[in-house]
Amino acid sequence: MVAGIFALAFQCDMPRPWVLGPESCGDQYAVQIGLATVNIVTDLVIITLAYFMMRTTQVQTSKKWTVVGLFGLRVA
Repeated sequence: MVAGIFALAFQCDMPRPWVLGPESCGDQYAVQIGLATVNIVTDLVIITLAYFMMRTTQVQTSKKWTVVGLFGLRVA
């Protein structure tokens, strides 16, 4: 999130860093693709972490999959 804020905030030249003019600013599409990629990878890591944490708990299998499924809703 912090990297995304800085990437969007300082994509233009320093006299006016918040101006979104195409002649002086960086490629907004590339910044958005990079941020979306990081968000997708982060969501997949969270789901994987939930799966590995639930493997060792002493709970019914259906409840384990319910918890992992709830974390999996982040991707949908």
